Amino acid sequence: MKKYMKLKIVSIFLLAILLLSITPNVFGGDKEKKPKKTKKKDTSMEIVLSYDTPDIDFGTIDYSGIEYFVDGVPYVTDASGIIQHSFNDEEEHIFTLLWHGILSEFIFSESISEGVVLENKVIEINSLWAEVLTHVPDINVEVWYYDGTTWSLIETTTTDSIGVATISGLVMGEFIVCEVGSFDALNNFTLDQLTQLYTAEVLIDAVKTIIDVDHLNTIFGTDYSIDLTDIDWVIEFYTVAAGWRDIANLGVLYLYYDLSDIANGNIVIYNLNDEESYPYKIIIGNAWNIEVDIIPNTITEVDLPAKSLEAEFLWSGDNAPVVGMEIELFWNNGTDFVSMGIYVTDVDGKVIITEMIPIGTYKLNDYAAFDITAMDIIHIEQHIIESTKETVSVLGKGKFYCRYIWENISVFFF
Repeated sequence: MKKYMKLKIVSIFLLAILLLSITPNVFGGDKEKKPKKTKKKDTSMEIVLSYDTPDIDFGTIDYSGIEYFVDGVPYVTDASGIIQHSFNDEEEHIFTLLWHGILSEFIFSESISEGVVLENKVIEINSLWAEVLTHVPDINVEVWYYDGTTWSLIETTTTDSIGVATISGLVMGEFIVCEVGSFDALNNFTLDQLTQLYTAEVLIDAVKTIIDVDHLNTIFGTDYSIDLTDIDWVIEFYTVAAGWRDIANLGVLYLYYDLSDIANGNIVIYNLNDEESYPYKIIIGNAWNIEVDIIPNTITEVDLPAKSLEAEFLWSGDNAPVVGMEIELFWNNGTDFVSMGIYVTDVDGKVIITEMIPIGTYKLNDYAAFDITAMDIIHIEQHIIESTKETVSVLGKGKFYCRYIWENISVFFF
């Protein structure tokens, strides 16, 4: 009986061991396996750009080239104006865009979809007379926009009474502002990201009346300009009521009276009134004392004869003419005397230069300098040459002659 009980206990023990080997040991505190960690989601960003109130004449707006920053790294937009970025993390990111001094900023660690409204740009148009650069009122102008593919006319307007027009509702990009009908794709400019107000100029060609006063022929060559500050002149116009009057103080007759180049003989009058058929003329005084009619909006050439110079050289002994003497003419250029040529006295002891000498300062050889002025017609110089006289017998001929000596040169008179 005891043997039987022992065998039964051993069998139960073995069965228990077997059951334990095939059954989880819950009671023994076995740990369950950890579940796999869930993968983090990607973070994305979408920013859509738009303008506040763009001009209704814009078709497709090109958003290219707008600079923005993501985490301090610069990027630029494409034509769509839709900004998209993805990040393989859930970290914090920063988007910034600076426009007209205003900062748009988004700080995010989860996906976002936002919009940024951009303030419109403005162009101030100034219509100006070319060269003179004074405002021209009532000029019809056009504004063109380049959408990345083609140029489109988006605005036509007229400058006001002071020559200014303002165009608002504009976007960043390339534009052309011009007088109506004067489109030129090369004359474009860019409204950039930071510029809010851009000033554009439309230059209008003024009609010029030019008066050119010169000498036809001089020792300096042909068409030599006359410095009008050296002479007396006036431009006049005529009305039945008032007769001839100086136009200089009558601005209603012209746009601009340009005397900036009178040192070279040029007077320019912009938009001289020709609607009333006023007679105009230039009067030149001094020794010339001439009048020349002026036709508005053309070039009036006024050719004045240059001055004449007559220089006489006499012997001191008996005032006889010095014949065959070389005379060098010098002109003062403001700094030095410059040689203008060598002349030889004629049988009357004279050097005559006819209508070839402009107004200026001159000298002959080493004699004293002299001025030729606007009042001269013929400027006369006279110089006495110191001489010694001796009587010489010609041996075997029975003749005598006088010899005058001047600077080691002998001149004989029989």
